[in-house]
Amino acid sequence: MLTERYEITITETGAPLFSDEYRIFDSHQHEFTTYDECLDWIKERYGSHKKRPVFCETRDGKTEQVGWIYSFRNCDYSHSPLEKWNQRDWVEVNHITRVSIVK
Repeated sequence: MLTERYEITITETGAPLFSDEYRIFDSHQHEFTTYDECLDWIKERYGSHKKRPVFCETRDGKTEQVGWIYSFRNCDYSHSPLEKWNQRDWVEVNHITRVSIVK
């Protein structure tokens, strides 16, 4: 059985304000049936946050865009005092084809 999906992988990184030392604090994946669903979900989640393209080198030495980095300030209201940080989310979109090998 052959199935095709689109997968968004998000790696969330954070750094204290006025620092450039980002650390990964969460990573998760989401699957969708169409590319448009992926883009709609990303737009809903990140809105108008600043974004930059992310590129990856291919086997033949060329580069291709694989996603975006979204940058914004974030805070956690559940802590006292209020914690604030700069956040960069690495958002990668992949087209996944799955083939069942069990017969």
